[in-house]
Amino acid sequence: MQTWLDWYVSGSSASLRRMCEHFPKALDTLDAETRRRALSDDNFAFRLMLQGSRQAPAHALSAFGAFPGAQKVALETAVWQESLAPFCLETDRVPLAMALDREVVNELVGTRLSLEVRQYAREAVSRHGAIYLDIADRALLFGNTLQLCALFVTEAKGGVRFCAVFAEPGRKDVRRVAWLEGDDRLLTDQYHDRDVRKFQTHIGVFAPPLRSLVEIARDAGVDLHEVLKGLESFAYLATTYTLTEMEVAEGQAWEMLPHLPAGHERRLGRKAAANAKKFSLFRVWRVTARRLDRGQRKNSGEGWRLGHRVRVSGHYRLQPYGPKRSQRRLRWIAQHERGPRDGTPITPIVRVGSFHRQEVAL
Repeated sequence: MQTWLDWYVSGSSASLRRMCEHFPKALDTLDAETRRRALSDDNFAFRLMLQGSRQAPAHALSAFGAFPGAQKVALETAVWQESLAPFCLETDRVPLAMALDREVVNELVGTRLSLEVRQYAREAVSRHGAIYLDIADRALLFGNTLQLCALFVTEAKGGVRFCAVFAEPGRKDVRRVAWLEGDDRLLTDQYHDRDVRKFQTHIGVFAPPLRSLVEIARDAGVDLHEVLKGLESFAYLATTYTLTEMEVAEGQAWEMLPHLPAGHERRLGRKAAANAKKFSLFRVWRVTARRLDRGQRKNSGEGWRLGHRVRVSGHYRLQPYGPKRSQRRLRWIAQHERGPRDGTPITPIVRVGSFHRQEVAL
């Protein structure tokens, strides 16, 4: 098991058995051999549930449309399955998956990016259809109560959709939140929602009464909406860094995590459980910070000063290079100042005791 997504797939056969306890006729349309395999093979069970879930929201609404909670569950489930499907089912585009180590996460998170980088990443989302970012354990913490486990970026009718998976450090319980780029409306797993809990009670499904993500984030001292906006930039930076370095190195920039596809003979033998822990089901690039140009960022301090009127904070951009400057590479641009040389110098006001002192940036 190499990624969070591998962990999520594991245990699917047990989940399917529990579902059959609540809905005994769920597998009646399957033949005996398919049913036996679905109840014993996690990979097969997950793909089966994913294929069936495409129709599940419509069936749920037709059967339980009178329950407001059913509508909320159906919508969130549909969005979640759309995020997963490109990595597990056949599609006409090849999705991109990357595993980011702690160092590269620390370098990219919380930094600005240029419009050119944002546009490059959006085009990558359109080209691949879906992008998966696997985050190293405890690499991205918000306070001490929330960590990011995974981030999905998919092309949607309304633009680019993000789906983040959070967990409390050291726990396996995960929470989901989805949103469209630039849209403040959030779609969560809603375990805290009263309507959803009434619906779950009606169909005999027990779910722990978890608090809302907004409350958890507030207790951690952060605003969830601001966190999600930052994750948009982080996802775009990570995508641009991964792909531009692959272009520079002609596809040899990164190693791939040990990989065995579903159905491989080593996943079916007596050592299947051991191999599942060693190999990922998915083709995932292992992305590190070793190719990230950070020298200017580390040594620049506050950046060199020209006495210009406008100070530009540090940010990432695509730097032209190569023959006729036709290629692009992600580079950190340190904080600097720009504007007319004879313009008014920047004069930040610094409070000293009860007085004010002006420092002129030269």
